[in-house]
Amino acid sequence: MGTLKAIELCNFKSYRDTHRVDLGDSSFSAIIGPNGSGKSNMMDAISFVLGVRSSQLRSTQLKDLIYRGRIMRGEEVSSTQSQEATSAYVLVEYEKSNGDLLKLKRTITPSGASEYRINGKVTSSGEYNATMKKENILVKARNFLVFQGDVEQIASQSPRDLSQLIEITSGSIDLKPEYDRLKEELDVQTERSNAAWQRRRTYNAEKKHYVELKDRYDAYTAKAAERDDAVVQQQLWKLWQAQKIENEARDQIEGGDAAIQNAEGAVQEAAQEVDNVAAQYASDKKKLLKAERSAKKRADVILESKQQLVPVAERIAVVSGNISRHEARYVTVESDLTRHKNEVKQTRGSLKMVQDASAEFERDLSAKQKESGGVIRTDEDAAEYSSLKNQVHKQSLAERAEIETVQRKLRPVQDHKRSLEQSQEDAELKVKEFKSEFGVYQTQLKEAEEVLKTHQSSLRTQSESLARVVDEQTTRRRVEAELGDKLGVVANRLLELNAVKRQTERERRLKETVANLKHVFSAQKVHGLVYDLCKPKEKRHDLAVETILGKDIDSIVVDSFKTAQDCIAYLKEQQGGLASFIPLDTIKAMPVNSSLRSRLRGAVLAIDAISFQSQYERAFQYVCGSAIVCDDLKEAKRLGWSLNVKAVTVDGSVIHKAGLMTGGTTQKGQAGKRTSKWDESEVTKLQAEKDALVLELQTVGRQKFDPERQDTLQREVDKVRQEVSSAQKHVASLKDKLKDINGQLKYYSDEAAKSKKAIASTASDLNRLETQKATIQQRLDQVWHTVFSQYCSRVGVSVEDVFAYEQTHGSLSAEAENRRLNFSQQIATLESQLKFGSSRVDECKERLNKIRQSINDDKAAVDGWQADEEQLKEDIGILEDKARAEAKQVQKLTAAVQNASTESNAAKEHLSRAQAVVDNLRRKLAQSETELETAATQRYEVLRECKIEGIALPLVSGDLESVPLVEDESQMDIDVEVDFSGLPQGVRRLADDSTLVAKIKGLQADLERINPNLKAVSRLEQVEAEGATIEAESKRERDALQELQAQFREVRDARCEKFNAAFEHISGVIDATYKELTRSEAFPLGGSATLTVEDEHEPYLEGIKYHAMPPMKRFREMELLSGGEKTMAALALLFSIHSFHPSPFFVLDEIDAALDNANVQRVANYIRKHAGTKCQFIVISLKRGLYTHGECLVGIYRDQEVNSSKILTMDLRSYPDS
Repeated sequence: MGTLKAIELCNFKSYRDTHRVDLGDSSFSAIIGPNGSGKSNMMDAISFVLGVRSSQLRSTQLKDLIYRGRIMRGEEVSSTQSQEATSAYVLVEYEKSNGDLLKLKRTITPSGASEYRINGKVTSSGEYNATMKKENILVKARNFLVFQGDVEQIASQSPRDLSQLIEITSGSIDLKPEYDRLKEELDVQTERSNAAWQRRRTYNAEKKHYVELKDRYDAYTAKAAERDDAVVQQQLWKLWQAQKIENEARDQIEGGDAAIQNAEGAVQEAAQEVDNVAAQYASDKKKLLKAERSAKKRADVILESKQQLVPVAERIAVVSGNISRHEARYVTVESDLTRHKNEVKQTRGSLKMVQDASAEFERDLSAKQKESGGVIRTDEDAAEYSSLKNQVHKQSLAERAEIETVQRKLRPVQDHKRSLEQSQEDAELKVKEFKSEFGVYQTQLKEAEEVLKTHQSSLRTQSESLARVVDEQTTRRRVEAELGDKLGVVANRLLELNAVKRQTERERRLKETVANLKHVFSAQKVHGLVYDLCKPKEKRHDLAVETILGKDIDSIVVDSFKTAQDCIAYLKEQQGGLASFIPLDTIKAMPVNSSLRSRLRGAVLAIDAISFQSQYERAFQYVCGSAIVCDDLKEAKRLGWSLNVKAVTVDGSVIHKAGLMTGGTTQKGQAGKRTSKWDESEVTKLQAEKDALVLELQTVGRQKFDPERQDTLQREVDKVRQEVSSAQKHVASLKDKLKDINGQLKYYSDEAAKSKKAIASTASDLNRLETQKATIQQRLDQVWHTVFSQYCSRVGVSVEDVFAYEQTHGSLSAEAENRRLNFSQQIATLESQLKFGSSRVDECKERLNKIRQSINDDKAAVDGWQADEEQLKEDIGILEDKARAEAKQVQKLTAAVQNASTESNAAKEHLSRAQAVVDNLRRKLAQSETELETAATQRYEVLRECKIEGIALPLVSGDLESVPLVEDESQMDIDVEVDFSGLPQGVRRLADDSTLVAKIKGLQADLERINPNLKAVSRLEQVEAEGATIEAESKRERDALQELQAQFREVRDARCEKFNAAFEHISGVIDATYKELTRSEAFPLGGSATLTVEDEHEPYLEGIKYHAMPPMKRFREMELLSGGEKTMAALALLFSIHSFHPSPFFVLDEIDAALDNANVQRVANYIRKHAGTKCQFIVISLKRGLYTHGECLVGIYRDQEVNSSKILTMDLRSYPDS
């Protein structure tokens, strides 16, 4: 590995005169100096001498790199100073790895050009660069230097720029011009080859086309022959059919007259039978009417008698119920009377006991007053009595005070007890009253419920009677209505059938006309009537379809307008009546609006509601148009008015486009009448059904209805219903009253129980106080005994007499008055109860008398009504026996009349059928004659057509030239016999020639589709002649393309090989390089970095993505990294690229500008580690942490006196690391 030994500058940028920098054998040199001193100019000098263009050296032209001095203000300019430098040079001394010294010098001449010298010898720039390239100094790749600011740009460059950098580094860019040239030539040749291939493809397609045209021409020729054979076969079939019809018509004419004579004899016999049956029917009908009148009178009498019986039975039932209720009430009232008498008796006993107790109290009190009358006899006794009494009072102050205290406590307790006793007594009295009242109302409730049951029973009876009458009337009316409806349906149906019979002759003639037209003009031209060519898909749509077909229902469908004209001319000639025609070829039918199908709900297009052969589609489009069939009138109105179409319901109602509504029927029998009108046997059955319905309707009408009886029953029902309502309200009122009484009874019973319980509690307190009072009273009585003992001995009375005297004349008299008042209150209460009980006893007696009288009156009335009822029942029984006998007679005569009517209808139907047979035979005879003429005409038409069209018919004898072109009866006997041996049996059995026509049309359509090109054969020969030239040209262009593809692949593979070699090396070392630059004690593993190509096959055509992830950081795009992180990533990339083709030295300009001290230290460590034998580093730096690790220090400063940058060098290897 070589080494840069020295650098010599002369008048280069800021360096005036000659300056030399000796680097010696230093592997790590640092260039330092203040800003503006010329450090970057040193970098430019190294780049300049190593071949970098001036545009990359911050200059537009080389002269700008020559030193330009400046004159300071006030400074005199010498003659030497006034001569500015006109040239400059930079020289480097490079020692090769073998020790040879290589001097490279680049000079800027006065003319502004570059001069290159190697070891003093002038050379070209190419040889100059080649010499450096041998030493791995690549000018284009600039693998030996990094300019100031390039570091961050490298980290932020696009994937495409990075791909170009690696391409320059790998040398694959040298192959790019050749690659681009071959690529362009390959594209041009590819287009030329594709054009030749396209011409060859066009030739093949054209050749194939004319081969197909030739095949089509051959097929056309064969198909035309087949078509001609089919036309001959069709004409033979027409002639065969005409001959067949002629033979059959002759056979039918021969036996027609005899059959008509036999049929006319049958008609005469049937007419005689009709007359005989009609006479028998009239006789039986007269007898039946007479018997019906007699039976009706008898039924009226029975009905009147039964109507009289109903109110009698109802009265008996009502009154019998009243008797039962009265008897039940009598028992209840009688029980109440006994109970009330017992209560009066008990009250009288209680009153006598209280009165006796009061009299006894008065007697005792009077006796005590008499006994105590001798206690005070004189005034001295009175004075002494008063003195002793005062003495007693003094001695018994304590006892009297205690008694007074006890008395004060005892008085409210006694009052409370008396109040509770009074409350208990009042509550018990109320309980008795409410119990009595409850019993009365309970009895009334039972009576009211019985009355309600009686009224409800009567209401049910009356309602059932009324319902029977109403049901009888409703049933009679319903039966009459049903019979009337049935009779109406039968009558209408008979009218329809009669109308059909009236139309039969016209329709028969119309059908005969269609049959004749088919024979004359063939069934292939005259298809038939409209209603014969279609059929409703659903039975319920019959009437709607018939309504939509309308006036066109009897139109005749023909194949063409010409056929219609021929048919009209024929009808005029034959006087065959009127008919309308629908020609399929010229009829203008409006197309059906198919979008309606998706919008219909509950409806269907009329043309979709019928089935028909596809060949008649135009005719039915013309007849039906866009009309729709709806299920009901509501849907028809909605769809008809919203879609602006004609709408018809299933019952025949029509909603026109203009909004008008017409038609409609509710009679189911009208639907599909076109099919049922042919059932002639239905008339007999309907006539018999009509007679039976008339007879049944007359029988029902004879049942007499009495509106007065219904009104009477209705009034009775309303009356009883009001009575039931009143009784229900009365029962409800009594139940409410009983509920209230029961509540009051419960309330007062509870009050009595509460009072009783409270009295017991109060009595305990009262006994305690009275016992306490009695104890004190004993002590007080002892004081009286002690004080009054001498007085009583002197006066001759006892101390008890003194007490009696005090009771009658002293404080004890108040107690006696209280007892009298108590007796008076009890007596008054008992007397009031006695009076109330006596009044209730009298009331019960009066009620019993009234009930007894009602029972007797009702029983007498029931006896009378029962006798009337028995008499009415006996009379009704006799009348019903006679009515049953008359009913049997009427039933017998009715059956006879029905049989006679059936026989009459059958005879008339037999006559009608016999007459129809005669008419039918005559029609067939006329039809056979017409068919014979038609067949002859048809045979002539076919032969004439064959003559005109030149159709070669196979003939046994005769010639088509003998067939006249104009129809003439005198020349109709054509002597031409056709040969039918070539007509297959299957074709002879065809009903019409539709299959043959379809075959001819198909063959003709095939011929029209083939449309052969008569020049196809000659053109095919020309195309085949041009094919050889086209094939040769295509091969020549294809070979040229393959040759270019091989050359292009060779260049492409070489370019890919060089590029991939560089990429694989760089991508293989970049992660380790980045880890080494970012490794620290905190993050010993360092970061990670990867390179990925966007195009695996030709990576130089697309970009290369560079991703670097600093230690302990998540993945981010390069643009989102900080300045220091970008610099470290860029340095890793630069060092990795440099390692692919390492230059002997590496010049770095302020790569540490954006790095912090830690990262500067890591970069310095990396450079020191890899400097030496691997590479020589020259670093321009302002960071102490970097340049202090260098082996050689180059200082650059600005000498202001000479206005030039100057250089100082220092070997740092003599200074140990601190």
